[in-house]
Amino acid sequence: VETEPFADYSMTYFAVNVRLDLVDARITPFLLGGAAVVYGKSDDSSDTNPGFVYGGGLDWAVADQFVIRTDIKGIRSSVDAPALSRGIIVQFEDAGAALSTAWVWTIGVGFRF
Repeated sequence: VETEPFADYSMTYFAVNVRLDLVDARITPFLLGGAAVVYGKSDDSSDTNPGFVYGGGLDWAVADQFVIRTDIKGIRSSVDAPALSRGIIVQFEDAGAALSTAWVWTIGVGFRF
């Protein structure tokens, strides 16, 4: 088992999502899903794999064309993702790539037109 500091691992993804609004109101909950390309990198290796994104969130209409948005997404891919154990990354090199999920929470503003 090889260990390394958690800060030495990074993951980048590019996704195309489809969004389904559940209601059309001042506060609009939504679901999303789509395809992704996921790139994982540590000091000694890198890996690019296809994946998918799923999740949901809320839009809060502050004005007619201005919204505050928050969402949570799960990015599921077969990257050679390490396991986090007590603040240390544990690489499972003998097992190869494993299906894993990373969770991303975002908050921001949007303009509707």
